[in-house]
Amino acid sequence: MWVYVIEGFRFPFEDKHLVKAVHDAAEYFGLYKTLEQMRPSRSHWHWKREGLNGTLEVTWEDDKHQLLVIVHQNRAGQDNWAKKLAPKFAQELALGLDGKVTNHHVTHGH
Repeated sequence: MWVYVIEGFRFPFEDKHLVKAVHDAAEYFGLYKTLEQMRPSRSHWHWKREGLNGTLEVTWEDDKHQLLVIVHQNRAGQDNWAKKLAPKFAQELALGLDGKVTNHHVTHGH
């Protein structure tokens, strides 16, 4: 699993700013949404590229004040598009939120 952590953006902010930044980044990269779960403490999205398998996930964890861009090994997609796009997507999100990508790590397994 590849995980990019975005944090350091201004607080407090309204949830709509976060949602807009996530949607704007997805639109910028030509992705479409297949899942959106909005809860008070956690929001989660799945994004896909037309005609290809693979999934790029975005998760907001309110208690940690961080946004995660995640690609599971079994969801990297054809030509590893999701894996390759994840750091660019994270950087675009960080720019949209005036934050920064502070951590990247790879874990093995699911």
